[in-house]
Amino acid sequence: MAVLHRYRTIYILLSFVIGISITNCTHNLRQHDSHPMQNSPLYPDKRDDGCHKDENKNLASIDRSAALEGFHRDLITKINFRSEVKSNLTSFSDQCSLLLVERLPTGIYVDLDQVAEMERLLKDISVISSDRIDVEKPAHLSTEHLLLVYARINPITDVRSTKVSLPIHLRYHLPQDDWYGYTEVVMPRPMLILIHCDKELPEFQCQPKYTAPCSNSNKSSCVWNLLYDNENEDSGNEIILKVPVGIVKHGVLVSIGTIISAIAGTIILIIAIKNAFSGKATYKDRNYVLKSKVQ
Repeated sequence: MAVLHRYRTIYILLSFVIGISITNCTHNLRQHDSHPMQNSPLYPDKRDDGCHKDENKNLASIDRSAALEGFHRDLITKINFRSEVKSNLTSFSDQCSLLLVERLPTGIYVDLDQVAEMERLLKDISVISSDRIDVEKPAHLSTEHLLLVYARINPITDVRSTKVSLPIHLRYHLPQDDWYGYTEVVMPRPMLILIHCDKELPEFQCQPKYTAPCSNSNKSSCVWNLLYDNENEDSGNEIILKVPVGIVKHGVLVSIGTIISAIAGTIILIIAIKNAFSGKATYKDRNYVLKSKVQ
């Protein structure tokens, strides 16, 4: 009986420990799911400014499109400002910056070196990534990425709206069993679009605020005002991109063709090298014969 009592006590203690561990894991997972931007330098600003914030108010709407074809595209976001914002942006747009918070799916990546070169040459866009982006990984080995995309507002042409163009690239995907030859990648709407102006505009006083780096080159914190939150908008503005993929049933034909091509290329290369050396020797022999005749 004493032995049974001892084992029962151990069983109860183990159950208690396992229960606590499962509870903590579940809590951590829920925290991770409820804070999609926890790995980024962007977080809500909780300061009390005495306002009744309208949490469901967007001061801008968006239109999304994709330019170019193939694996290399331009993601274009047109931001349309509401009428109450346009009036002040007419005077202060050159003092304002935009920040788009983008979540890239596993099938899409942004080449940070390419964007850095664009920033150096054009000064109109820059990007901060929450994680390192491996441009060589295929889609099934990649992870999602959170990007902070910075852009300027053109004070001359962009009073009513502005466009932000971001170069994106599609990753390679695993072959499929069907004969369609394409798969689809969905690029979601921006999570947030924020604005920061050197002068605080009255339209933004009671808008939700976020703290984030002022720019890619200036990592000090700035307070950004909410322009657009995708949770305040009905579904739409997602972009579906078609990506060419291999067909599993073509694997044997592709393998045979590759082997034949490799063998044929090797044979041609060997013949070309042999002819080259043979021709070189013949040329030397002819020179020797000519020199002998002259002498």
